[in-house]
Amino acid sequence: MKKSIIIAFLFFSINAFSYITIRQNEEQVGSTGWLRVTENFKTDGPGNCIFELICTEPGKMTCAFIELDPNNTTGCVQLVYNGSNSTGNTLNDVCKLVNDQIALGTNAGTIVSPTITVLQSGITEQSVITYSREVSAITGEKATTIKVYSYSEAHGLGII
Repeated sequence: MKKSIIIAFLFFSINAFSYITIRQNEEQVGSTGWLRVTENFKTDGPGNCIFELICTEPGKMTCAFIELDPNNTTGCVQLVYNGSNSTGNTLNDVCKLVNDQIALGTNAGTIVSPTITVLQSGITEQSVITYSREVSAITGEKATTIKVYSYSEAHGLGII
């Protein structure tokens, strides 16, 4: 009986961590960008916000968030960029940080960011970003999944 109570407590305490997930899908890139850029938002439990960026068909648009931002989305932890080269949208700042690592040849990893912090319940902490990119061998479609945690949450989950 004690074991089941402890396991249930651990399950609920682990799921209590709030995080932001960014899913970025890029299909059929043209030489200058994409024709269609779609932004979607949904939640996966209290405080767990999922932002999707879907970029398809060759065109001239940049694959970037324009409307969605966790700082103006109810129920999401806030992200703060503490550097001089912000894109103006913290989701895009996170994507740029990850895409820079992918450009260096690292398709999956963990970043403890010195420039992006997480603001949750009045407490600001350094962010921990995990990411992985998969590329379809058949279509060349790129799917990147990024998760942003506060440092204490990442530590509590065993990420760092």
